[in-house]
Amino acid sequence: MDILEAESGSWKLTVVLIGAHKSWTRPVIDTAKQERFASALAIANPRPAASCIAANTVMFATGQHRAWQAHTLADGSHVLFSGHIANRHQLRNELKVASCSDASLYAAGLAAWGNKIDLRAIGQFASIIVRPEGSEMQIARSPIAAPPLNYWHDKDRFIVSSIASAIFSTGEIEQRLDQQKIADTLLLNYNEGARSWFEGVSR
Repeated sequence: MDILEAESGSWKLTVVLIGAHKSWTRPVIDTAKQERFASALAIANPRPAASCIAANTVMFATGQHRAWQAHTLADGSHVLFSGHIANRHQLRNELKVASCSDASLYAAGLAAWGNKIDLRAIGQFASIIVRPEGSEMQIARSPIAAPPLNYWHDKDRFIVSSIASAIFSTGEIEQRLDQQKIADTLLLNYNEGARSWFEGVSR
């Protein structure tokens, strides 16, 4: 979710879901798979997700215009952001930036402080970062509470999304319930916090 301030001074809550599909050895997924991924993300937004491509990675975000591009840093990193920053006024003053969205503010903090932005920003958020030339991807979330990120990978692909259904929407991965997760939950065993409801998918 991203909190935006309307011109009238009132607050508007907008749900922003993000995702990315990366391959190190294969071409980017075709248009049909991109459309299915975008449609799956749009479950919480009346507009389908917009997408952009960089470094063999297709990046998605809901509620964006067609010409949307992920935030790009000076070093060539691409940044996706979901959530809200509570201490935005403090960070704007420290970074000396004008009023902007929380996504833009997070990107500015990442450019200035690197990964320390995740410690300096207070709120509930998650991010996906595609490093220059697509050499690596980084996913992060705020401590204690944050929008979820679900991810799956093999030796040459990494797929991450705010919702697990987008991962399966491309048809590249079979959707199978994790029976052990169900059994553990019935016994109130939540020790494996990163284990999702689906085999091979982590959170």
